[in-house]
Amino acid sequence: MSSAAEDPWESQKEESVPFDVGGGPPYDGSMEARLTKLEADVAVIKIDLAVLKTTCATKSDLAQTKADIMTALAEGLAKTMTAVAESKAENKAAVVEAKAENKAAVAEAKAENKAALAEAKTSIIMWVVTAIFLAQLLPALLKKFGI
Repeated sequence: MSSAAEDPWESQKEESVPFDVGGGPPYDGSMEARLTKLEADVAVIKIDLAVLKTTCATKSDLAQTKADIMTALAEGLAKTMTAVAESKAENKAAVVEAKAENKAAVAEAKAENKAALAEAKTSIIMWVVTAIFLAQLLPALLKKFGI
């Protein structure tokens, strides 16, 4: 194979030109014009940089913002934890109070049920005694009166 086929850049290496393509001494007019243009560009860049510095956040701004956010999060977490603890204590007290009320209601219901049951027993006993008494007495009375 040929050397051109091996190195595709070979043809461009031969045609390269030196950096100094100016036609005159080192301080010719075109150099002054280029320098003036560069100075104007630097002035524009300085203005743009000043605008960026005033409108954009820097690393220190971001670090301060991060610290503020972390502080706010810590305070919010502390408030939330305090609120949760208070709520838990209130709920626990409400449960204890509800249990006590429930126990009192159950005890009252038991007492009412016992009283009603005792009254029912007494009523049944009276009815049975009366029925037996009448069953024994009624035939004798009917015989005596001849009915």
